[in-house]
Amino acid sequence: MVDFKTGKAKEGHERQVLLYGVLWWRVTGEAPSKVSLQYLGARRTWTVTPDQLEVAEEKLGAAIDAAGGALSEHPATARPGDGCRFCPARARCDEGWGHFLSTSARVRSGISDVEATVASAPSEYGFLATRDGKEVDVVFDAAVGRRLPPLAQGDVVRMLDCVVKDEGKTFEIRPWTEVFPTLSHHAAHA
Repeated sequence: MVDFKTGKAKEGHERQVLLYGVLWWRVTGEAPSKVSLQYLGARRTWTVTPDQLEVAEEKLGAAIDAAGGALSEHPATARPGDGCRFCPARARCDEGWGHFLSTSARVRSGISDVEATVASAPSEYGFLATRDGKEVDVVFDAAVGRRLPPLAQGDVVRMLDCVVKDEGKTFEIRPWTEVFPTLSHHAAHA
């Protein structure tokens, strides 16, 4: 059994080719006696036994069971990390949101995710908000405003991919911006 790799050797390749050996064994009934990793400039081959394949299979089974358990958790357990900025659930995950804010520099212009508290009743074109203890403007086109969720003074909102202007004093909600009243705010009012 040979696995061809086009890049450099990486941690986990050995386990991967061993699992390919397990699959081969379970499909054909023949346990491979050797496995190989073939890189562009080198080859690594080693002998494997049915006992080693069974251990690898048991570890895979345990990993699948653990993944199934994690998928059945509602809500899922948060695992904040570098991927939080790109996670589609980031606006609904307090732990990931906090991690993102703690590891990201404050954007003073450009596109960013922002959390603010609605400080005035929203109009057709925007509202005043507070962020970090300072008053800021949240603005939008009337067509964009019509598709926003209902917002009221005191609501905490997370705005994904809004346009930051005026050195962080104005946040523009564009057609692509997603706006979420936070779960923790709604839970407090339930």
